[in-house]
Amino acid sequence: MKVFSVVILVFFLTILTNVAVDLIGGDTMFEALTTPLKTFNIIRAGEYVMLLFLVFIIIGNQIFEYLKNKNQQKT
Repeated sequence: MKVFSVVILVFFLTILTNVAVDLIGGDTMFEALTTPLKTFNIIRAGEYVMLLFLVFIIIGNQIFEYLKNKNQQKT
């Protein structure tokens, strides 16, 4: 669960950095907040598959580690 929390934290810090750079560059708050969302408008099916694959790797790794630790505690 710690790794998942770190991934989420890094994601939000990255988005915050992008918004801050847009604001410093002279964009309005609305434009700065919608810029990260525009990237999802241009990606196609292949990129969505890769995005889901990476999310499943992160979540699957956490489930695997949880089950592994649970089995070690029983032994």
